[in-house]
Amino acid sequence: MPKRTKRHSKMRKKVSRAARKVRKIAHKKISATKKKVSAAVLKYKSSVTEFLQKHKIPFEVQPHKKDVWAAEDIAKQRKVPLSQIVKCLVLTDGENHVVACVPGDRKVKAGLVKQIAGTGKLEFLHEKHLKKVTGHPLGTTSPVGLASKVPVIIDKHLAKLKHVSISSGHKKFGLRVATKDLLKVSGAQVGKISD
Repeated sequence: MPKRTKRHSKMRKKVSRAARKVRKIAHKKISATKKKVSAAVLKYKSSVTEFLQKHKIPFEVQPHKKDVWAAEDIAKQRKVPLSQIVKCLVLTDGENHVVACVPGDRKVKAGLVKQIAGTGKLEFLHEKHLKKVTGHPLGTTSPVGLASKVPVIIDKHLAKLKHVSISSGHKKFGLRVATKDLLKVSGAQVGKISD
């Protein structure tokens, strides 16, 4: 009996050493991966990424190889269908502002936005006021991480998608997020606002 216990003890020590080696290797790989992710997040940082991280919303960075402004070009850069691109347009009645989000392949209908938002007649906010209202430069408005409390309306066609690609508030990259997460953290209303 004592010999069996001794052999068993030696075997446990070998297994324990092997397990420690495996844990050490796994820890190194996890640490390396965390460093890569942290470096990517630092490289691609904006008010939108900070907002999503603060609210524990997962996202995927979609870098742009060059500066692009048109939804079609953005879709090509991000390698996603045009219908998944979230075009955010800031509308105003002179007093109230609203961010209207439509798919990249559709056009916003100000009259439909007006009905949902309960505002006066809407027109596009002049670009000189855009940064003050959204905190984002022209062409990079996102439905989240806005500088001021602005109501957001997301078109029903976007709400049906599993994932969407939003602007990051920075011209060098976009972000892929789950639509359900975006709807939750943006506090957006959903309705038919495009044609």
